[in-house]
Amino acid sequence: MVAFSPTTLIETVLMAMPCPDTLGACTVQTVFDRQQHQYMLVIAGWHGHHRIHQCLVHIAYYDERVWIHCDHTIHGIPERLIAAGIPATRILQVFPLADLRMP
Repeated sequence: MVAFSPTTLIETVLMAMPCPDTLGACTVQTVFDRQQHQYMLVIAGWHGHHRIHQCLVHIAYYDERVWIHCDHTIHGIPERLIAAGIPATRILQVFPLADLRMP
């Protein structure tokens, strides 16, 4: 069995993310900075007359851990990373959870 690096698994998961149906004329773009181990999914384009440009997912890899800085997906990135082979003990969600955010 071939072991894949966590960064390869992160890229594979992000590239396989489905495009949300409600985007209008938007696309989901991957932004990978392999030197600094930063990985993003960005929604860019137009929804009617409104310009859309939003970070959907931002993941960093350092200290042998996967740091999820932003996750605006419906089903969540951690489950996809775990299914890809990254141990749950190596995944940290560092963004505020919905019930912990200030009103």
